[in-house]
Amino acid sequence: MFYKVVVRKNLIEEIRHQRLLAEDQQLLLTNLEAGASLAQNFQQFGCIDSDYFFDDSERAKVFASMCMDFMKKLIDSRMASIDRLDHDQEYIAEFSYQR
Repeated sequence: MFYKVVVRKNLIEEIRHQRLLAEDQQLLLTNLEAGASLAQNFQQFGCIDSDYFFDDSERAKVFASMCMDFMKKLIDSRMASIDRLDHDQEYIAEFSYQR
């Protein structure tokens, strides 16, 4: 049994069971692999949207929490940047959604 964590629009949509992995579905065996995959998606696409696959339900839950914590920190950082704007300054995010 595998566990699929579905992230769409930077939010966790599902954590569900999956019996088999397709050839193109990469199993993430460690927290380091999962974090690297999340970071790679964000750097490449400006979002963390993807399907992530685990062989352990607890690792899938920890990863889902890590995704939400990542987005919370990104939101907090952007809010701080916006709060620091002077009158008439513009704000342009460093990364933008590309998927």
